[in-house]
Amino acid sequence: MYKLTIGSSDFKETIENKGYYIDKTTLAKDVIEEGKKVILLPRPRRFGKTLNMSMLYYFLNVEGDTKELFEGLNIEKDEESMKQINSYPTIFLSLKSVKANTWEGCYGNLKTIISEMYQEKYELLKDTLNKFEIIKYERIVMAEAAIEEYKYSLVNMMSYLQRYYNKKVILLIDEYDVPLQSAWLSKEEGYYENITDFMQVFLTEALKDSVPLEKGVLTGILRVAKESIFSGLNNIVVHSLLKPNKYNKYFGFTETEVEKMLKDFEKTENYEEVKEWYNGYKFGEETLYNPWSMINYVDTGRIEPYWINTSGNYIIKDIITKLSNEYKNKLEALIQGEIIKNVKIDDHIVYPEIDNNEESLWSFMVMSGYLKINELVNNRENICNIDIPNMEVRQIYRDQILSWFKAKIKQSEVVLGIIEGIKKGDIPKFTKNFKEAVYTTFSYIDADSVEGEKFYHGFSLGLAVNLNEDYYIKSNREVGYGRYDISMEPKDKTKQGYIIELKNSKDETKLEQDAEAALEQIEKNEYYVELKERGVNEIMKIAIVFKGKRCEIRYRTDV
Repeated sequence: MYKLTIGSSDFKETIENKGYYIDKTTLAKDVIEEGKKVILLPRPRRFGKTLNMSMLYYFLNVEGDTKELFEGLNIEKDEESMKQINSYPTIFLSLKSVKANTWEGCYGNLKTIISEMYQEKYELLKDTLNKFEIIKYERIVMAEAAIEEYKYSLVNMMSYLQRYYNKKVILLIDEYDVPLQSAWLSKEEGYYENITDFMQVFLTEALKDSVPLEKGVLTGILRVAKESIFSGLNNIVVHSLLKPNKYNKYFGFTETEVEKMLKDFEKTENYEEVKEWYNGYKFGEETLYNPWSMINYVDTGRIEPYWINTSGNYIIKDIITKLSNEYKNKLEALIQGEIIKNVKIDDHIVYPEIDNNEESLWSFMVMSGYLKINELVNNRENICNIDIPNMEVRQIYRDQILSWFKAKIKQSEVVLGIIEGIKKGDIPKFTKNFKEAVYTTFSYIDADSVEGEKFYHGFSLGLAVNLNEDYYIKSNREVGYGRYDISMEPKDKTKQGYIIELKNSKDETKLEQDAEAALEQIEKNEYYVELKERGVNEIMKIAIVFKGKRCEIRYRTDV
């Protein structure tokens, strides 16, 4: 009987508890044989990074005999690799917990994990330290050292271990970019600069050619731009998910691994649906399944979103609130199942650029797993076609956009009234709820501000995520003699289609007049032509004009 160890990323615990393990142990062989001293492996969250790093730690670490853990696993078949087992002093440091809303909180977390590392090695090293080193060491253990001492604490620990074992050190750093991401999300003034300054010394000093480093392996989500924290390093190789490389198969589950897993747990009956929901990630030439979602599906037997319920999706919500209208249109197209073509994806990212650089934003979303490379169009320039990987990730966008939309309106029943009015063709109900939404929303935000505009841009996204099972929704497309705001083509052509025009009025006293003019604009510019050509016989034309907390709606049907 197979047993799952959900939530455990400790290799030793998984093996000793006879947990189900998809064998990725030959990663150790590839790391040992890597020509460069430092390997950076950026991959999305929950794709097995920590479990792989834990496996490397137990394989390489000189402290303890762990051969039994690898009995019957793939690495055991490689004699040369097995000669390296338990051969190196090894530091395994996870920065996963180094996140906070302030620099003070982040620095406190850094001090804690460094202190714990020093405490763990104290008994081993104390007799090899001179009196000055003892004083410095104990200051760090007591979390009383100066910031410069913490910056150099990692390289100093490597020196102490090399002295004790007379051997160079393996350094494993998991989730190295979490502190940087936390600072970027916080927006506290000076936070990002402070953590960048700290990490630049903390990591670069430990990874230099001149220090007692045998091999360094780092995992994270992004390849942070070299000038940001890795300046001065020329011994680093980055194996990102953008290009084919020997590491791609180690993060995520392959088709063969999933087929075996489903057979082992007798869960093969929904194979095609499982594939639609959890497959689709493209790392180089490998197409992979989300491992976290697969493990949870096998455990529960239910096809539902699992990855979206882990921490981190607030990033998507944060991005959605900052969307430009142009970017919103592209995101809307993605939600509708379209492919965005000829996008430059750059894995050299500086976090602050994500806020105001579309190229960086697309790149971040690909590297984070929220989008995937559908096709690499230009290998040299990293020009790609991108889309949403699978049904599970599509659900993220639905949930986060709807959450933002509801938060702006403050009353979810009003949202439901808007959606229901459209679905049932009950335009008076739609009108009543939409007016209430506008009044409620603009009671606490400036209607003429960027936030006010975003409510209306968000309106079409709200429609897209709630109605895309029944309608093909497009916005800001050229048709007839102009550009419509929103077109809703029913998938069932016997149903009613919609053309919606949104206008911002300059004069509150002319709302009704402007609404009539907007309705006439739909007619005059023949925005409905495309729907008619696609076989939609009944078309409802809706004009919405707003000013401040008020809006006026006019509509007419065209049969």
